[in-house]
Amino acid sequence: MTLRKLSLLVLVLLCLGLVGCASSTTKRPLPLSTEFRDFDPGVDVDSAERLEKLTPAAHLERGYGALAQGNPPIARLHFAMALAKEPGLTEAYLGMGQVLVREGNLSGAATSFARVLEQDAGNLRALAALGTLYRYESRYDDALTYLHRARELQPHNPSLLTELAMVHERRGEQEQAQDYFEQVAQLTPRSAEACNNLGFNLLLQEKYVEAVPVFEQGLRLDPDNRLLMNNLALAYALHGDARRALNLFETSMGRAAAYNNLGYLLMVQGFYRDAEMALNRALEANPRFYVRARQNLDQIQFRENEGRGLFD
Repeated sequence: MTLRKLSLLVLVLLCLGLVGCASSTTKRPLPLSTEFRDFDPGVDVDSAERLEKLTPAAHLERGYGALAQGNPPIARLHFAMALAKEPGLTEAYLGMGQVLVREGNLSGAATSFARVLEQDAGNLRALAALGTLYRYESRYDDALTYLHRARELQPHNPSLLTELAMVHERRGEQEQAQDYFEQVAQLTPRSAEACNNLGFNLLLQEKYVEAVPVFEQGLRLDPDNRLLMNNLALAYALHGDARRALNLFETSMGRAAAYNNLGYLLMVQGFYRDAEMALNRALEANPRFYVRARQNLDQIQFRENEGRGLFD
């Protein structure tokens, strides 16, 4: 076996996690994904030779294909092989960064994306990826730096605007976030997700009257979306429309959960009598299993039993 073939075989085994410190037990190597049947499950020398024949472009194609299939180990293998054959290949670094994000290695992912920017300072995907990654890490100033650089390249990119909105929301800058979410909603008028994002931002600002029509528009676009149903129900409840909130919660979650959720929302708003009534109905709907309603009722015992009445 040539030294190059041996090196390739070791690289393959390392990527698959089949080489390491000695162990007291010997385990057979796990078979590779059935999506890659041209590889021998044992990853032997012949498999390494077949990998050696693939071009960097072929490795990239298979690497991204593995990512799409939810198979990061195979994706890592192909991106590593592409870089072994063509060091500095930006597409491979981008792919490897995505693999590392999925594996939870955010530091390694940042390094991989930064390698791309060393060669191409205006690489939109690397800039956006670093912005998103730093949002995950709560490094909001860094996130904004990279996202704004990306936005200079594509000022009306809905994904970038959504990321910017989320960073500002995490920083407690709700009105700035609202501005970005509104831009996304205008750019993507058929997007239920854009409606949900904007509506929830309005809820966070206690702009319940404004949030209701936004969620309603989202639900018209995606009538079976349970997240939108629940958020619209929440907006109704906080706006004071308990009956419509109950109807939506029941459609989305069932009768017991609907009354429990409504009861809890009424309780935190100080509508104790109505909250107790709703929670009792939750228990009637599911007396054996609905423990949360009982726990919420217990909380009411420590509060005044008189209050404002939504159902009056």
